[in-house]
Amino acid sequence: MRGWRFTSAPARSVRGRMLVASAAVLLLAGCAAPNTRGAMSSSVQPGGSVPSDSAHENSDGWTFHDTFVSYPYSSASDATLGSGDLTMTPHVADPTSCPLLFHSGEVVDISGDGFAPAATVTLMLTLGRAGSATRTVQAGQDGNLALTVTLPSNLTGLSVQGSSLGYLEADGEGSDSTTSSDNAMFGVGAANASCGATPSITVYLVGPFTPKVSSAGAVFAVTGPGLPTLTRPSKSGTFAELDTDTDGQATCPPREPSGVTCKDGDLSPVQANTTYTVTQISAPPNLGIAQPQTLTTDYGIDGPDTAEFLDDYAGPALPASARVNLLSVQHKPLPGAAVFALTGPGLPPLPARPSPGSFAEVDVRAGGWTDCAAQEPPGVQCKTGVIENLQPDSSYVMTEITAPDGYAIAAAQQFVTAADGRLVIVQFVNGQISASQSPG
Repeated sequence: MRGWRFTSAPARSVRGRMLVASAAVLLLAGCAAPNTRGAMSSSVQPGGSVPSDSAHENSDGWTFHDTFVSYPYSSASDATLGSGDLTMTPHVADPTSCPLLFHSGEVVDISGDGFAPAATVTLMLTLGRAGSATRTVQAGQDGNLALTVTLPSNLTGLSVQGSSLGYLEADGEGSDSTTSSDNAMFGVGAANASCGATPSITVYLVGPFTPKVSSAGAVFAVTGPGLPTLTRPSKSGTFAELDTDTDGQATCPPREPSGVTCKDGDLSPVQANTTYTVTQISAPPNLGIAQPQTLTTDYGIDGPDTAEFLDDYAGPALPASARVNLLSVQHKPLPGAAVFALTGPGLPPLPARPSPGSFAEVDVRAGGWTDCAAQEPPGVQCKTGVIENLQPDSSYVMTEITAPDGYAIAAAQQFVTAADGRLVIVQFVNGQISASQSPG
């Protein structure tokens, strides 16, 4: 699908060049900042006008204009401007052409929404320096556009920094506004399916979800067409290798086999539309090795294809920790403060009449942030609202001692601490006390 999307991409690709040029094109096209693949709010305000120009029709149903056309929005004082989504995709997919580019005479499908039922909609398409083209279409009874058109034969786009960009706008009566203005940008030109990009593979080690365990030091092997086979024992330099850093991102090893290239954690050469296998050779300390994964490459237009791995914790049990998160029934922070007690292995029991310093205390301040009590019992470690050094894989109970004024105390909660050092967050919800529940 060739609907225009704004995402990061290698500078060498067509998409990368288009993103660099987007701001200049938007100024020329008379619209505001780009949005993702759909509507972008128009800078034309109610009361605008269609500039005078010479216009003529062609056989494809478009009317040509010598200048860019601004849709004449209503100038009434109660006029409102809405927006929806607008996309353009090839009517028939062509696997041999760049999926980001459209060309003159191509048959495309245009879809949009947010219009009034059966509204008359004006499509405006920039042609390049030659001006623009318009045509009148009709929305369906559901207020959506769904039509197939042939792009004008003189579509060249706006040339900015080596790329040609087109701009499409749809204007008509809105479903819940005086006018709905949908718009989208797209690439203009012709290129092969790779769009000038190069396929590559990378890995990402997701987790572990604890700061006490590092993601650095994992080793992965990539095998498939054009890459060396994996033999055991695996020796660095004999297979296509990717390693990981402390953030789990891929890094390049000191050396790769002949013919294999690694740059910034991206491995190549690999073939497009081809299946490869990524095998974890070794894991960081205290983590287990995950099962191999297969992936099928694309053309590299969106950057490298990524294999994501999650290594389970496999080391000795680590000290655990816990804290509270307190919200209202509407899932918003409460206006007052609350006090919680944590009991379980290694902590004092909860007294019949709790007093400061007699129990492991966690406080929730007004606005929702957690804090430690001014005084904790001996041996209880609290830091920034987190009770630390709890026994791993053990049962504890969090009890609300006092709730914010006007709110009812929630029931106590039992939970089990993690064995891998992860923080456990115990979620509480306080409901407001009704008038019938209020004392007096």
